[in-house]
Amino acid sequence: MNRLDTASRAAIVRCLVDGSSIRATARITGTSKATVLKLLVDLGEFCSVYQDHVLTNLPATRVEADEIWAFVGAKARNARVEGQGDIWTFTAIDADSKLMISWLVGGVP
Repeated sequence: MNRLDTASRAAIVRCLVDGSSIRATARITGTSKATVLKLLVDLGEFCSVYQDHVLTNLPATRVEADEIWAFVGAKARNARVEGQGDIWTFTAIDADSKLMISWLVGGVP
């Protein structure tokens, strides 16, 4: 199995953080789309574990809650396939430091 070196991984993450699409990131870094997606999943799992261990007992005094609407595959009224439709991301942000304290992705509120 091939392994990306640290510089290649950093380039992929840098592109994604800057807002490049997965296809554009694959094209820019010379990797496959599957490689970018696998690294994205691995990075997400690591960030989740990191957040669970580090973001505890925060001194937040003001927390702002918000929600973000999006859709997967098609909007709810046009969805024909199981798993498609509306999706919501609920967020909690420390108003002073702008730290994303927590989030939850789910269905209709």
